[in-house]
Amino acid sequence: MLHLIRHTTTLCLVAAALSIVSHIYAAESDTEALRAEVRAMREAYESRIATLEEKVKDLTTNGVQQEKSADKRVTDAFAKSLPAETGVSYQIAPGANSVRSSTQVTLGGYTEFTYIDRSTRTPQFNQLKTVAELSSRINEKINLYIEAEEEQGAVIAGPEATQGEFEIEQAYIDYTIDKSLNFRAGTTLVPLGHYNLYHEGFLNNLVDRPLVDRRIIPTTWYEESIGFYGTPIDNDTLGLTYETYMYNPAASDGVDPIAGFRGIHNEGKSPDSDQKAGAARLQFEPARSFKNVADTFEVGLSTYVSGFSGFKGVNSDGDPVSFPSGRLFISAADVTWEKKNVGFRGEAAFAHTDAGENSTGKAQSAYGFYAEGYYKFWPCFLNSSPFGKFKDPKLVAAIRYDYVDLNSQAPATPSISRITAGISYRPIPRTVFKFDYQYDTLGTGIVGQNYDEPQDLETGLNKHNHAFLFSCTTGF
Repeated sequence: MLHLIRHTTTLCLVAAALSIVSHIYAAESDTEALRAEVRAMREAYESRIATLEEKVKDLTTNGVQQEKSADKRVTDAFAKSLPAETGVSYQIAPGANSVRSSTQVTLGGYTEFTYIDRSTRTPQFNQLKTVAELSSRINEKINLYIEAEEEQGAVIAGPEATQGEFEIEQAYIDYTIDKSLNFRAGTTLVPLGHYNLYHEGFLNNLVDRPLVDRRIIPTTWYEESIGFYGTPIDNDTLGLTYETYMYNPAASDGVDPIAGFRGIHNEGKSPDSDQKAGAARLQFEPARSFKNVADTFEVGLSTYVSGFSGFKGVNSDGDPVSFPSGRLFISAADVTWEKKNVGFRGEAAFAHTDAGENSTGKAQSAYGFYAEGYYKFWPCFLNSSPFGKFKDPKLVAAIRYDYVDLNSQAPATPSISRITAGISYRPIPRTVFKFDYQYDTLGTGIVGQNYDEPQDLETGLNKHNHAFLFSCTTGF
């Protein structure tokens, strides 16, 4: 019995222990379940946060992409609006939806500063000119060129007037038809002679322009025009280019019996008659295959013709008189030759007007020419100097002879002959510092304090003048 009681008691104790253990395990199981549930909730919460972050990131990225797509749609629409063969480039400003530039634009220009000490003038520093050039390739076949020029310290608005000018010297549109045939309309340089087309200071060796290009050909000469140009022959043996334009007529009263043909240009003024003018120039390169003879050999032939109506003026005695209509023409020939460091440039021109063009009512003829030789060199001892710290610096020695007869019909010859000697320093090809000396001999028809300006000319005795000139000029 005792044994049974002992076993019963043991069993009861074991049962109680098992019951306690089962409750403990049950409690622990509930805790684990709770922990598992919390972990599941945390994981779900973190997963939702990550999902939301991804959505926010996607929204941001998609927004930027949509903005970029909007920009691209604008540019694509613009590009599709152009002809298929166009070479136009375009750019989008950062963060903007508008086209900033639809063409290929090039900016350039040049400036020239001078000091001139003539025996007939007060010595003067002069900002001779500053030019801004803009060209735009609107299309593979359409181009625009504009040249704005300020001369001699021009003041557009201010308390005092100057002798300067601000002008649009060139502004034209080109339409390319073929290499040999291109259309041009706008304000262009008159293709008369070589110097009028290539008058920039950094292209030439001496400070002053040749007399024939001041008094016979009124360089720089530009007019409103319409015409054609091209290169019909361009091979290893021969080159041939041409320009031909139609213009408003020459100024009917622009020829002066003493000063020559300087005043015939209109340069934007309204024409005084319904006449028209025309000019043409041919340029040959006949020795391209003879490099042992010349590196550069160019010959130019050009002519200008203008009709004019009669005008009312005064004769040499100051009496009013009406002048008849007539014709004015100028012809010119030019040559450029260069072999290694030696070169030659020359130009000649002849001008004539029928009776009635000048203030005397009489026919007038004028002619002139210049011949220039030059030599490029560089002494080795200058390499170690500040002047030699460039890739290919040059010194250029040049001498030029000028002659003009401004009215061959006048009994007292209004002629000028000039010798100019100069040396220039070119650290780079488009920058040059020039030092010149001039010696002039005036014919019996010219004397005055400033014979380079028509209003200061008068008849007088033979006279000699001299001048020292300096300039620095650069193109970019």
